[in-house]
Amino acid sequence: MLPRDIKRIRTKLGLKQGQFAGMLHVRRETVVRWERGKMKPQRVFETILRQIHYSRPRPVTVIPMTPRLLKRWRLKLGVSQTKLAELLHVTRYTVVRWEAGTQSPHPALVAAMQQLRFFCL
Repeated sequence: MLPRDIKRIRTKLGLKQGQFAGMLHVRRETVVRWERGKMKPQRVFETILRQIHYSRPRPVTVIPMTPRLLKRWRLKLGVSQTKLAELLHVTRYTVVRWEAGTQSPHPALVAAMQQLRFFCL
């Protein structure tokens, strides 16, 4: 898999490098190295990337993420607030504020969360 293919897959999903790394459970620096050709993905990641690349993209409609919906979604995924924060590259306290309704996630993060749902369920 060529570096430009990896970047194309990430941009097809509309994700930043950190968000893409979180989805794959690797460090952001790893994605940067893959995209620059400094490092080649391990075979398991190449398989995942090929599946993403050759799959039909699912249209993602960004729905408003209410505090109650966010918490229900997180619990359905079976992840803690800390793990969700790691996956989205935000602090745990940010997730706590989202679920309490004192802060709302940025629409780009909502789209990333919806993409994450497709790969985690």
